[in-house]
Amino acid sequence: MTNVALSKHKLVRDGLQQSIMSGEFAAGEQMPGEHVIAKRFGVSYMTARRAVCDLVEADLLERRSGKGTYVRLRTDMSPTVATLNLITTAYDGSMVRDFIRNGFHLADSRGWRANIVRLGPGQQDLAVKAVREGDYSIVMLDDIPTTSALAEAMRGQSDRTVVVQFRKAYQGVPAVMYDESATIDLAVRHLREAGHQRIALVPQAPPIESGIRQRSRWRELMSERFSEADIDAMLIEIDVPLFRCPSQQAYEAIRSYLSRETVPVTAMITLGDEIAIGVMQACRDAGRSVPESISLVNVGDSPLLAMANPAVTAVDVNYHDQLAASMKILVGKLMVSPFGEPYVVAPKLRLGESVRNVG
Repeated sequence: MTNVALSKHKLVRDGLQQSIMSGEFAAGEQMPGEHVIAKRFGVSYMTARRAVCDLVEADLLERRSGKGTYVRLRTDMSPTVATLNLITTAYDGSMVRDFIRNGFHLADSRGWRANIVRLGPGQQDLAVKAVREGDYSIVMLDDIPTTSALAEAMRGQSDRTVVVQFRKAYQGVPAVMYDESATIDLAVRHLREAGHQRIALVPQAPPIESGIRQRSRWRELMSERFSEADIDAMLIEIDVPLFRCPSQQAYEAIRSYLSRETVPVTAMITLGDEIAIGVMQACRDAGRSVPESISLVNVGDSPLLAMANPAVTAVDVNYHDQLAASMKILVGKLMVSPFGEPYVVAPKLRLGESVRNVG
């Protein structure tokens, strides 16, 4: 969608929202048809339809089968203008970017403001203030102590705070997660179906909580066919200092591994798109190109991987659905106990061109 089309769509959406809030269209009243709305604002039918769909998603309007679109009753409406805090780490990465991008999109679709709070190690004051004083917060951070000021603030605002991915440090707060073990299951199964058995894992060190579970699951699957010594030899850890790009470290680690490879591998699973890009270049420079010599699956998806050469097969941890579920929890459309099991979103496989069938 072009910037012009996006601007028109937002103008129509904001104009309709203002008309609803001013009482021009009363609660329970049927809205004009989308052709009428398009004519009123001087836009295309599709632009008007998208604006109406956004307001339906934001619970300002509701579609009634065979009858049309109606203004929701005021008692059933969510706040129309709110601030959504997106609280995450200061260091960059594909998962952080996906989290922010999808969070911004969902806030914008509801007509809300998005406020990004990015924290370095030991920096919690901004996040504590945002959680305590803001309207809603979605938090994706590395593990923090349960007794920290931020964890206490989140528990104190558990009716308008949701954590994504990391739940152990936040007991007492609703959580939305993906199953880290399932990401490895998908990657290994896909590679085994293509005939690969010796599958290396390329994680970042030191691992975050999700990386620990992914590593454990990979070792469990590899132990079905290989000894502990062989499994250790197929684990290629990338030591990445904080705030450094993993691609260069991944490149150097893979070049070193391929020069002394004691257990030949035909496939690799990388944990992060920057690592995947470094691995691909290292393999190419070592004469082991992807996928001709080594197949590759990355856990985590981003446009960068789809546009790589070759396009990388990826396990999408599905942040769009994770953030959508988080929003539903915040506005009371999805009930998740802060002391019970989290809402789990299944990962999905996106096929690229980085896996060769050797069967």
